[in-house]
Amino acid sequence: MRFEIAEFPTLTTERLILREVVAEDAEDLLAFRGDPEVQRYNLVPMKDAREARALVRTMQGWYVSRYAIQWGITLRGEDRVLGLCGLHDWNRQDRRAALGYDLVRSHWGRGLAHEAMQAVLRFGFEELDLDRVEALTIVENERSVRLLQRLGFQPEGIRRPGALDYSGRFQGRAVYGLLRSDYEAGRSAANDDQG
Repeated sequence: MRFEIAEFPTLTTERLILREVVAEDAEDLLAFRGDPEVQRYNLVPMKDAREARALVRTMQGWYVSRYAIQWGITLRGEDRVLGLCGLHDWNRQDRRAALGYDLVRSHWGRGLAHEAMQAVLRFGFEELDLDRVEALTIVENERSVRLLQRLGFQPEGIRRPGALDYSGRFQGRAVYGLLRSDYEAGRSAANDDQG
């Protein structure tokens, strides 16, 4: 899907500001993209700031071409990028996109990924008019599976091994989906709980 937003959108939540990632954030990216534990179910860990700067340029290119939008996760009052989250692989005709995320290990277990992803989903469904958001995660990645379930994603199946993790093992991937109707039902239930 190609969206029609001229300026990079900044998203805010109670504790977070999701913003564009810039070249000066390369060292912050290296802190989690270079951490083997954070990347255990993801990509080969980065080795140096040069690779992190290349990732920043790649993400900026994705936004310019409207292939993907990746936000840097920052705490309100701080400018350090603690993680990345975003939407990619847009399909305008089918009104769907895929979700991605990662977070520096020192901030795991605080609900920050959940809070950030709620903002990304709100943007996707309400601003980009998506009808479906999907996510793929390595079956063994229990943290990711719990996050998707908390966000209301439904399991749709498991792809047979075909994705290499950074250790060189082929992994199966769990497929999760969130439809607009699921998203709206979840927001309605949350509003009822607050009322």
